Amino acid sequence: MKNKLLILLTAMTSMTLSAAPIRGLAGLTGITFYEATSGNTAFTFLPNSAAMTTRVVNISATQDFTGAPTEFYDVFYSDSNGALIIDGDFITIEGVYSASGSGFNIAEVQLLFGANPSVLASSVASFVPGGSNFIAGNVNNIIDGNFNTSTAMGLEDEIRMRVTVGFNVAESSPVPEPSLMALLGLGIAAAIGLRARRAA
Repeated sequence: MKNKLLILLTAMTSMTLSAAPIRGLAGLTGITFYEATSGNTAFTFLPNSAAMTTRVVNISATQDFTGAPTEFYDVFYSDSNGALIIDGDFITIEGVYSASGSGFNIAEVQLLFGANPSVLASSVASFVPGGSNFIAGNVNNIIDGNFNTSTAMGLEDEIRMRVTVGFNVAESSPVPEPSLMALLGLGIAAAIGLRARRAA
């Protein structure tokens, strides 16, 4: 009986802690991208905006925001490999850059929750650097919590440079619904009742 109760509790706990799609997180009011080329400019999009739910085909012609005049960005929900998934658990930033130096300079990505604390990206799931001028190791600047450091993904206008980031959703997961908590309570009560009945 004890093992059955443990299995039941483990299964129910797993349900309450599973990751939700980013745009479905309770209280999410926006997603902000900090672009460092011109003094750490903040670009904020609503959770269900076209910017976040679509992938631009020609990023040079139609982009979600720009850094330098030849530095174009597209942002969207995705899987860990950067493929567009509207209900994905990750956010992807893609970009092209064709001037001198090393472009694609993102400092941080932040989920906004209104009056509640915001959550910064905490992991790099995958990335694609530019063909040249990529500064190795700088990709992790997007998750270091320091708004004064940024990625330097390289110089490339033939392919899209990319960084896909994840978040510690435990910090921002929705509170379990009352129905789930009631189900958990019923499961515990039933297990205790069965145990008491067998003991009698």
